[in-house]
This record gives sequence, C-alpha cells and structure tokens, in this order.
Amino acid sequence: MTLRFSNLRRPSRFDALEPIQRAQLEVCARLYFGEDEAVPIAARLGGDAEDPEAVFCFVELWDVAEDGAHRYDAFLYNVDSGTVFRRGTTEVVAEMIQCYFDQADDEAFEAALQDGYRAACAERAAAKKAAKKATKAGEAAKKATAKKATAKKATAKKATVKKAAKKATAATKARGR
Repeated sequence: MTLRFSNLRRPSRFDALEPIQRAQLEVCARLYFGEDEAVPIAARLGGDAEDPEAVFCFVELWDVAEDGAHRYDAFLYNVDSGTVFRRGTTEVVAEMIQCYFDQADDEAFEAALQDGYRAACAERAAAKKAAKKATKAGEAAKKATAKKATAKKATAKKATVKKAAKKATAATKARGR
C-alpha cells in the first residue's frame, strides 16, 4: 500500500475552512484535549506556539491519496500531532502522536501513512532547497552582470581618457609647430 500526501494547505482562520473541515478540526480538538474539554476552535486556530490561547499552531491540511485517488484528509498540528479522516467525513482512521501515525488495527496502514508523509516532507524540503539555490544563482548572475557592466564602464572610461590624452598631445604638437 502506498499513500501520497499532497495539496498542502495551512489554514489560519476557522471561517475560511469548508464546513466538513471545521467539523474535522472540532474532532481534532476533542481528541487532542479530551472529550470534556470545551475548546472554542474558531477563536484559537492559528497564532504562534508561545500563545497559550492558540490551541492549534502550525496547522497543515493534506489530501492523502491511495492508488492515485484522494481517500483521506489529514489535519496535522502543533508540530507533532494530527488526525487522519476518511475523505469528507469525521470518521477517524488514524492519529499522529509525537510525530508517528497510530492506527492500532492496521500496522501496514500506519507504515504507509508514515512513509507517505516523510516522502511529502522530503519533496517539500528538496523544493525549498532548489528554490534557494535558484535564488542564489540568480543573485550571482546579477552580480556577474553588474561586474561586467562596471568593467565595461571602466574600460570605456580608460579609452575616453586615452583618446583625450591623444587629442591633447596632437593639439600641443599642432600648436608647437
């Protein structure tokens, strides 16, 4: 079984989510904080890790595909936690606890989730690295172009100075005759 994580979104406002995504995030809160914990998610989505009122920080919403079809929705949050739902439902199929997926009945599914998520993270890191490298290459090209332009200006300036010196010498010679 191979699972692929794709279509990463980082929601920061509860009202920007679709109704099913809001319901899924409410389930995430109950699982994370306990059944009895009354958590007003709408007021607590986003923020930063230092804010005690921000229940969910670093929220990621992923589509998870099996055999090329989007079958699961995964909410990952607070760096090391998450909940995986059957697509478009609030049916929990797995949870992420301290960076590892847990589904007590199906170890192969757990492993496929873990492998799929690691692959997605590796792809994202490679894309960031490539973008950074491209930015550096672009900056280096700009610097090289600027250097060439400066060198051309200096050469042109030297040529102008030489021409002026020749003209002055010619004028002096002409006056001296």
